[in-house]
Amino acid sequence: MPAATAASFELIRGIARDLGSATSVREGTGRAMTTLGEALQTRTVLLYARRLQSDEPPLIFAAGLSDDMIGRLSRDDADPQLTQSMEAIVDVIAVAGRVRYSDLRGGFWERDEGLQTAAHIPIHSGSDAVGEMIFAWPTPRKLNKRELDLCETAAWLVGMALRQAGLVTRATEGAALRERARLAREIHDSVTQTVTAAVLNIEAADRAMETDPAQARHALGIAKQLGRESLVALRRSIWDLRAAMNRGKTFESVLNDACEPLRADGIHCSVEVRGTGEGITAEQRAAAASVAKEALTNVHRHAHASTVEIVVNFAPGGLALTVTDDGEGMTTPISETSFGILGMRERAASAGGDLRLSSYPGHGTRVEAHFPNA
Repeated sequence: MPAATAASFELIRGIARDLGSATSVREGTGRAMTTLGEALQTRTVLLYARRLQSDEPPLIFAAGLSDDMIGRLSRDDADPQLTQSMEAIVDVIAVAGRVRYSDLRGGFWERDEGLQTAAHIPIHSGSDAVGEMIFAWPTPRKLNKRELDLCETAAWLVGMALRQAGLVTRATEGAALRERARLAREIHDSVTQTVTAAVLNIEAADRAMETDPAQARHALGIAKQLGRESLVALRRSIWDLRAAMNRGKTFESVLNDACEPLRADGIHCSVEVRGTGEGITAEQRAAAASVAKEALTNVHRHAHASTVEIVVNFAPGGLALTVTDDGEGMTTPISETSFGILGMRERAASAGGDLRLSSYPGHGTRVEAHFPNA
């Protein structure tokens, strides 16, 4: 392999590594642009994404410009005329789909930044024009064939990264909308109906207060119990919302969050996570967390427990979850209970798992869920 070809291959491999190992698209593309700028021997590098309908700032990366100029390019309120002009150029070059050069001599770019030439390389992902890479030099300059090939290959890699980031963002937004809809249904199906029943019992107590005090006290007792159940459901919904706002937390933290409503009522709740979770999918983790939350809700509502233990074991065979309490246990056959067991079974099955319950009246209940490696 010729030395120049080998060097080009190593450079592209380095850029792909930069993009693949980063924790965010901005970090990855910034590394890639720095690597490419060094290869082109330029101090000034910019990466612009097409804004379209997004609220994200279009300037993803900039190096080799003054702080004042970077501020003017990255903040709409700093210099809207300049940013609008830059975005228009990005749109034209991205849609045209070919390399363009700008002569910067005699303008503010030369006066303020000392730049005379800029090369604009469009960034595409599939059929979509997603942005452009800009390299600028203090002297007149054009890319040679090898440099142009490098830039166009890097542009495709960067385009894939930007496209993937957009897909992830849309998927996250869709998941958030689905979670909101689920919480709305849950609040409507549980809290609204329970509160309505509590109000009806209070009204019945009011009517019976003079004629049948015993019946009035009974109705008020039912209303108090319904009020407690509503409070538990609301707390669960609030903690679900908080969990949704804290994506990226560890699995142990998510389970500890789910324990907080119980701890607030004096129930001791411990969480132990064993292993690293290699081979366990995000869907399985979410399903396991959902089963644990429902099990904790059942304990909170019905078990009259003083202690709950959650153990998660990430083993080579998969994920095993157990939730054990020292409450009253189930007094009716498990198949006939209405403590959310059907929902837990369905949630476990949706991620390829299974659920088993063991209950001992007067001693407590144990919920076990197992999710084999995908």
